[in-house]
Amino acid sequence: MNGLTVIVREIVEAARPNRVEVRLEIVDDDEFARRLSAWDASFRAWGARRDQAGRPCGDPPAEPAAFLNDIDGSLTDDCNTAYRWDSKRAGGSGTERDAQWSLTPAPPAAARVLTLTIGHDAVLTWYRSAGNTWE
Repeated sequence: MNGLTVIVREIVEAARPNRVEVRLEIVDDDEFARRLSAWDASFRAWGARRDQAGRPCGDPPAEPAAFLNDIDGSLTDDCNTAYRWDSKRAGGSGTERDAQWSLTPAPPAAARVLTLTIGHDAVLTWYRSAGNTWE
């Protein structure tokens, strides 16, 4: 995605009630390292301009993982639950390669299959295990 390799690390029913979370991770390869280094340089330049002006100078540059917030997707299950996007977050200090998408509601207890469609190309399926986790 966007020239980077992204994996869906896991899908979990969230600690916050009535949510399901999709956790993604950008693979830490040479391309990501290059983009992170370029972002770091532009962020430092932005900070220097802000410090010199003594006030905010526009928004900081977008982190390399920020594009993950703009990806369209949908979640379905075998109970025809209507999932809605609750929030998306990507990047951050110490989590530069991570993203988390939250949807509501949590899958019903009767659901056994979750299918995540990302963009037009990726379709991933999870099955509820005997331990009530998604694998």
